[in-house]
Amino acid sequence: MKKLISILFFLFLIQNIYPTKNFKNIYDEISEFTKNELIAVKKNRKWGVVNRDGELLTPLKYDNIREFDDEFVLVNIDDTTSDSNYNSYWRGKWGLLNKNGEEITPIKYSRIEKFGFESRISSDDEFIFINIDDGKLADGYTNLYWRGKWGLINREGREIVPAKYDIILNFSDGLAPVNIGVNGMGERGGSGKNIAYYGGKWGFIDRDGREAIPLKYNDVEHFHDGVAAIIYKNKIGFINKMGREIIPPIYDGDPWSFDYQNFSDGVIKLKLNGKWGFVDKNGKKIGDFIYDYVGNFGGGIAAVHKNKKLGFINKDGKLIVPLIYDPLYDQERDNIYDYEITSILLSEGLVSVILNDKLGFIDKSGKEIIPFIYEPFTSYENVIISYFSEGLAPVLLNGKFGFIDREGKEILPFIYDSHVCLYDYQDYCFKDGKARVHLNGKWGFIDKKGNFTLER
Repeated sequence: MKKLISILFFLFLIQNIYPTKNFKNIYDEISEFTKNELIAVKKNRKWGVVNRDGELLTPLKYDNIREFDDEFVLVNIDDTTSDSNYNSYWRGKWGLLNKNGEEITPIKYSRIEKFGFESRISSDDEFIFINIDDGKLADGYTNLYWRGKWGLINREGREIVPAKYDIILNFSDGLAPVNIGVNGMGERGGSGKNIAYYGGKWGFIDRDGREAIPLKYNDVEHFHDGVAAIIYKNKIGFINKMGREIIPPIYDGDPWSFDYQNFSDGVIKLKLNGKWGFVDKNGKKIGDFIYDYVGNFGGGIAAVHKNKKLGFINKDGKLIVPLIYDPLYDQERDNIYDYEITSILLSEGLVSVILNDKLGFIDKSGKEIIPFIYEPFTSYENVIISYFSEGLAPVLLNGKFGFIDREGKEILPFIYDSHVCLYDYQDYCFKDGKARVHLNGKWGFIDKKGNFTLER
């Protein structure tokens, strides 16, 4: 008797926990979602949704149903559209159902997306991208993002931004770049937008959907710390969140590959009439624009190049280290490397430089701290560079690497074939007392006493 009761109880659980088993005789097809508790059911070629109790929450009227996220389900009407230029995945008109099976949007959109144009790198949980297709494509493009107009809805389904923009990018500092009139795209380097968009005008909308900054620029970057780079008439400048040009668009640069996303130490490097210099967030020039190239500020100084020599200036624009050092070269591109003086290189107050083809270390005042006796070597992106971490720096002598301290004393002997800093540009060579090195044909880890542990 107890066994029979157990079997009946098990069957009861199966029927209630997995109610889809009961639908086989009712519907032609069922499909459970993975992210929410709704279940799609189909009968006579039309779809609807039921809950876990089997209660039909919507009429069987949809041509397609697709999971969206843990809150919403995409529903479609009229997916029979025939269009050779359009992916069948988005045929017909689409809307959203909530967990109760209620339509929170009209069934009128050509696409509904969680992500925007930026390679799906970051979504904004507050907004959902919507598209209304006008059948037009930018010349030569078949990517779906180039069809129709884009807007935003909130999580309640309310339209915050009507579908009127060709591009909407993600929000940053409360503002999102938008474009009308774009007619092409291409790849783009740097840490800003990873795609270059050609044509049209750019501006910004706020989180209420208002155009906070008019669409008049040729290109823009995202806002960071209240400032955004803009291109106007092929010149680079900067605006604040009120739209005021704090640095006028008079500076040179490649409009379609520019990457002026971040200030460094409150200033940014710019080019004017073929020469480089620096400008602060108030538009004030830091020194003169006289250099062939410059690096970013870090630790209060920046590297400057002139007449194939390297020196350093401070934030007053004063040359504090004379232009006597050899520039660093990217051997693959055969041009001067952008010597980025950062917290990495100056974390322990010293920076490596080259003089007469020998590597040594100076402090921020230009005083020689470690003599120029070491061999230059190529590391990250084939650039000659060394730096201290946990009190030690790798240097090369007679074709082998060793490690020295901040006084130039040899701490680990010159026996290593390579070290991890050659291949991985990070803020340490030593970390937690260990460094990765190559010794006798094998990679492993050494401690500060030179004890070698084979890498597994």
